[in-house]
Amino acid sequence: MKDENLRGQVSSILKVSKEVRLAKSFVFISLAAFVAVACGKGPAQAAITAAESAVSGAQAEGEKFVPEQFKALSDSLASAKSKFDSGDYKGAQEAAEGVPAQAQAVTAAAEAKKTELMESWKSMEGSLPGMVADIQKKVMELATARKLPAGLDKAGLESAKTALEGATAMWAEAGAAFGAGDLMGAVAKASQVKATAEQLMGQLGMSPAPATDMGESAKS
Repeated sequence: MKDENLRGQVSSILKVSKEVRLAKSFVFISLAAFVAVACGKGPAQAAITAAESAVSGAQAEGEKFVPEQFKALSDSLASAKSKFDSGDYKGAQEAAEGVPAQAQAVTAAAEAKKTELMESWKSMEGSLPGMVADIQKKVMELATARKLPAGLDKAGLESAKTALEGATAMWAEAGAAFGAGDLMGAVAKASQVKATAEQLMGQLGMSPAPATDMGESAKS
């Protein structure tokens, strides 16, 4: 009887000891998992902070000159934040770490677009006033002419006058937009003026003005 009782006590002690070991193992694993998550959260947050800074730096020019590319950049940041909020810190960190390079690409694209628009504006600024002045002179000549050129009647001449007035007003708006820093708006309006001027020159039987050397024009 004593032996059986002793064996029972030993078995109970071993069982309790095993349960304690299992409980300790569970606590250790849980603690390790918690530490791993906590350690992953910090770098992910740092990566997102850096990504936010990069997006903020690209926003002003990006939204203005390459809005579609900037939207894609903003979506990338939003995706990283979403993963972070769901607890996927590794995924959030990986997504956020790619944002600064994407922001640099957006900034470069915006700068290239800005340069392209500026060159377009300078070209039209140098040519359109002369074109409009030539058209104005031609319209005045035709208004006093005894006979209009073939293909042009009085109604057509009046239409040309109206279109010229609209183009002149639009050119003033383009200049105002450029002065206000709205380069895209200025170029868009100037492009409309150019299209109207070219159409009027054809309608009035005028030859396009010869291209001028920008370097020579700057010297004169």
